[in-house]
Amino acid sequence: MELTREIADQLNEVAYEFGFDQFDIREDYSGRGMYGRSVVALVGDGDDRDLDLVIGIAIGQGELEADAAKYLLQRRDSMGRGWVRY
Repeated sequence: MELTREIADQLNEVAYEFGFDQFDIREDYSGRGMYGRSVVALVGDGDDRDLDLVIGIAIGQGELEADAAKYLLQRRDSMGRGWVRY
């Protein structure tokens, strides 16, 4: 399962509702080893633990399936001081 724009928007809504900074959504992320393939990604600064909390809240509220969360937690890249999850 890939991150979709719909799931990214849902996570941003949960982040906003619970007072977290919202994440940037990139619809055309292509990282190393992706050979030009583009995907939807969430991008943030600093540590990505806030995203883990938002994913947990979204699961608890029934807005995100646990299987989708497992996938989101596994695919990540570092961007210097920031992060990207896809």
